[in-house]
Amino acid sequence: MRIKNITIENIGIIEDMSIDVNKPLMLFYGDIRQGKTTILNSVQLCAGGTIPNGILKDGAKEGFIELEVTNGRIRREFYLSKENTLKPRAIDAIIDNHKLSQKEVTALFNPFLLDQDFFKKKNSGDKAKFLLEIFGVDTSFLDSQKKDKEQKAKEIRAAIKAFGEIDTTEVPKSNIEELRGFEKECRERLNKKYQENGAKNKKAQLDYDEKLEIYKEEVRKWESLQVSRKHALDKAENILQELAVLGYKPSEGCPVRQFVFDLPTCEIDHHIPQPVKPTLPDPMPDQTELIQIQEKISEQGAQEVLYNNYLERLEKQEQKDVKKKALSMLTEEIKSINAEKAELLQTISGSISGLEFNESGDFTYLNEETGQKTTSDRLSDSQQMELSNKLSSLYPDGLQIALIDRGESMGKSVFGLVDEAKENDRNILVTIVGDKPAEVPEDIGVFVVQNGGLK
Repeated sequence: MRIKNITIENIGIIEDMSIDVNKPLMLFYGDIRQGKTTILNSVQLCAGGTIPNGILKDGAKEGFIELEVTNGRIRREFYLSKENTLKPRAIDAIIDNHKLSQKEVTALFNPFLLDQDFFKKKNSGDKAKFLLEIFGVDTSFLDSQKKDKEQKAKEIRAAIKAFGEIDTTEVPKSNIEELRGFEKECRERLNKKYQENGAKNKKAQLDYDEKLEIYKEEVRKWESLQVSRKHALDKAENILQELAVLGYKPSEGCPVRQFVFDLPTCEIDHHIPQPVKPTLPDPMPDQTELIQIQEKISEQGAQEVLYNNYLERLEKQEQKDVKKKALSMLTEEIKSINAEKAELLQTISGSISGLEFNESGDFTYLNEETGQKTTSDRLSDSQQMELSNKLSSLYPDGLQIALIDRGESMGKSVFGLVDEAKENDRNILVTIVGDKPAEVPEDIGVFVVQNGGLK
């Protein structure tokens, strides 16, 4: 399939341009920023390339590119929205009266022919991904699984690291509970003894109080009797004095006289001993045993703290071991995924001479000069060009068009490309910074691009 005509309107610096592609080799000469590269970019955009900012000509509201091919057309349009944002319209492609999707249109183009540095511009990861797409190998599911598991493994490793080193040296369990039992029993015995001593003291006090009351009562009686005796003495003395006044002198046997004379000699005494106040002992019994137990409890309390810390460390070690086990399982699962991916990639290793994939999805390419394998991130320019040519040959026949920008930097005459175009039955479009040559072979089309137009 060949391109017959390229029409460009309001793209870049080009306002309106139509190019008949009727020669194997088409050369576009001119100074820089005249619109030469825009011609090549327009073809690439029809293949579904990324839309660059400012693609429309200054002041234009819309533009398009149309490729007329031998059995149909491919048209792509762009416009500015109300928000002044560049938007693409759906691609309009009809080949053999069949409407194509953007994906089907893209498949018509060989990316290696549209951009000589197509493969070189990719980083090593994108190179590997592109190769897998070419050979129809989809490892996305395995890659997604591996990514998830590697993320989990990373998190588990961080968690394991956070545990640090754990000292699991055994610490004896304290007997603090047993001592607390002894303390309780000792307190109960002391309390019982205290109650008994208190009861004894109380009884002794009650006995003393009772004897003291009896003693006081006897003393009160004795004091009352003494008062009565004194009154009797006074009364007898008064009687005798009254009798004396009357001139009466009692006889020796007179009872009154005898009472008066006898009463002073009648002493009243008591012989009730005063009770001795008892000395009451302290009811609180000796607490030496309790103090000793409490001292041991204090010692064992520190041991209990050490033991509880030991149990906490054991628990952390168990948690750490669980995570280590989970990490080990994840590592094995990742290895299994790698092995499965390696087996899948092995099916395409060797599809191109010197190309081999490893289980990580990266590839190496054999350096034919040294005989050593080169990793994807260390490929030389010549190796990348060699690999690009091999990969380009895998593409099915579609639109036979090749694009070369800055042909003057090829290091050889661009006229030699005409043989390549004829040999591969394709058209080659080349831009060259410089003046148009005076003489040009008949099978080469030559144009001068100036200010977005052709001369």
